[in-house]
Amino acid sequence: MKICFIDWFAYPLFNPKSNIVFGGAQIQLYLLAKELAKNKNFKIFFLTDNQKNNQQEVFDQIKVFQMFRSPQAFGYLGFFVQFLAQLRQINADIFIQRAASAETGLIALICWLLRKKFIFMVAHIQDVNGDFMKKNGWRGKLFGFGLILADRIVCQTRDQQRQLSKNLRGKSVIVPLAYPIKPRLRQQNINKQGILWVARAETWKNPELLLALAAKFPREKFTMICPPAENNPDYFKIIKAKAKQISNLQFIAWVPFNKIDAFFRKSRVFVSTSFSEGFPNTFIQAAKNMTPIVSYQVDPDKIISQNKLGFCAKGDEKMLTEYLKKVLRNQKFWRRLSDRAYQYAVGHHDLSEVVDKFKSIVLNW
Repeated sequence: MKICFIDWFAYPLFNPKSNIVFGGAQIQLYLLAKELAKNKNFKIFFLTDNQKNNQQEVFDQIKVFQMFRSPQAFGYLGFFVQFLAQLRQINADIFIQRAASAETGLIALICWLLRKKFIFMVAHIQDVNGDFMKKNGWRGKLFGFGLILADRIVCQTRDQQRQLSKNLRGKSVIVPLAYPIKPRLRQQNINKQGILWVARAETWKNPELLLALAAKFPREKFTMICPPAENNPDYFKIIKAKAKQISNLQFIAWVPFNKIDAFFRKSRVFVSTSFSEGFPNTFIQAAKNMTPIVSYQVDPDKIISQNKLGFCAKGDEKMLTEYLKKVLRNQKFWRRLSDRAYQYAVGHHDLSEVVDKFKSIVLNW
């Protein structure tokens, strides 16, 4: 079976020398593709954009195609024709794309024309609650058209599945986020220090709350890994300038994916300040590295509160501060949270087990 994953920003996961900014959606497609490529029953392709050329490359048995993604360069009709030709050349049995965009509709239409299967994978709550369609004009309508044509919709959580309209819910399935998980650290070898924050410089990621939090804890070391967002580079400059004024905060603009795990592994607490998310990859990166989570607003399917991985402040800044104090200042309590976080990651998000579930979806169509 031939499967092609499509994402314009995934190239730096294959080639760490690339400085293209990626996020959780790209990470999940990359990990899924890489794991499936180990199975001889699958031939895996990836369509992305290295922003340089259309050279084809092979990484870990995955054939990576390049396509310039800007419709403005060719006109929208020209872009569609080029897109159609590219997918016809790849000729996969199944095409997979993640996260709401106008391209969702184009891919779905092309798959329908070529008689191929299309799987859409949810990345954010706006993908399923109607927000993206309402706020993005014709791009939102084109995305909604793609959901209607999609053969399968893969959700991350039960809440995402519930928020799909009734006519779409029937073709949806739940597949959790997945990560390779290393053996747990022995307690005597744990020397975790500081508070970690990892996200792009987007307003909905709410980085300014992390800056305020660092000012409230002058004796704690904060690490802020904050690459720029493609759609708002000026906001990145504002956040960087403010961060540089806080003496106990280290600002890092970029960390390659193959280096990021070390930050989660050595940090004592992971803080999320986002107003909304799908299911943050960072939650699993923290949990698998025995790092408790303190979240301002986001708690998908109540995994933090129900599994006692840390705390969710439910949008209350005062409670966020109190919860962070509690986790930092009670070693025995921190250790219990750390243990539970790792146990949760192993039990729900181990890459090999999640990929087995995904295989059953594509093989038992």
